[in-house]
Amino acid sequence: MKLPVKPNRIEFIFIEGKSFISRLIRFFTRSKFSHVAYINGEDEVITTGKFWHYESADSFANREGRGCKYIILGLDVDRVRFLCVNHYMNNLVKRRVRYNWLGVIAFVLKLRRISDKKKFCSQGCMDAVQMCFGDLCDSNIKSQYVSPEMFYMVLRAMGAKRIKEGVL
Repeated sequence: MKLPVKPNRIEFIFIEGKSFISRLIRFFTRSKFSHVAYINGEDEVITTGKFWHYESADSFANREGRGCKYIILGLDVDRVRFLCVNHYMNNLVKRRVRYNWLGVIAFVLKLRRISDKKKFCSQGCMDAVQMCFGDLCDSNIKSQYVSPEMFYMVLRAMGAKRIKEGVL
């Protein structure tokens, strides 16, 4: 699987997963999407598992499940914002940030934030966008309550365009 990449455009892939866990996430978040990942190159994404990690596009597609629908959103940005988001997302990997399972439960139950040291997929992506787009992105949005679909809507409101869609 080749991912579209353009300099000075941040891109995220949104997945409608079919696995049991994905269906649970979609049910409880009332979201069309079960997962979001940052596109880090034409053959690589930054995504969550036990830890935030780099994963090849093919491995990611196989793990998420062949036959799942996906949409790639891209937002054209200046070089500084591109580097800011890229640095934040790569730093999640370098710091070995864990996946926030308790945060997912807290999301469903609308509880207070459990941990700043762990992040679920849309939480980490939203934090990157809020940090780098403070003037365009509402800082009152609490990332621990942002589902993949809510993150999709935030990007669309910021002007992100559909780059590609299809089936894994």
